[in-house]
Amino acid sequence: LPKYNIKKMTPNMMLHDALLGWLTAEFPISDTENNLLANMIYYGKIQYALNTCLPVDYPDSLKFGIETDKLNWCVDNEEQMWTYFVEKKLLFSRKYLQIKKFIDEAPFTTPFGQQSPARTGVWIGTRIVEAYMKNNPSVSLEQLMAEKNFQKILTLSQYNP
Repeated sequence: LPKYNIKKMTPNMMLHDALLGWLTAEFPISDTENNLLANMIYYGKIQYALNTCLPVDYPDSLKFGIETDKLNWCVDNEEQMWTYFVEKKLLFSRKYLQIKKFIDEAPFTTPFGQQSPARTGVWIGTRIVEAYMKNNPSVSLEQLMAEKNFQKILTLSQYNP
């Protein structure tokens, strides 16, 4: 196993990993709209649901499965990451390797350098979903998880880092 995976195999991650496994089994990804945005928002919905299931005092670093300094990097560079996705016209990319670069586990996100965490697309997707839920308070968690129109979620989120 790669070292970046082994580092996360700790008792502290058991609750996170169990809930993540359950959520991804309960709400499988649809392959009808397989682009980067769809993946970002799908995994953002999973992460949002996971965050609602975890205790309030559960550290954000454990919620996302990344070190605190890398989580801080995401917070500090949110606008630059979003600008990168938009300027490079990546949101609607259907290229498998392009999507994997921003969604899958890795030591870091290659385009953002070694100081970045992996799965920055998931982190941005979670921020979009958080904005969507904040701006649409009548939407329940159940309705969020059932929503398959990722463009609608992005539009109604009014996401603007």
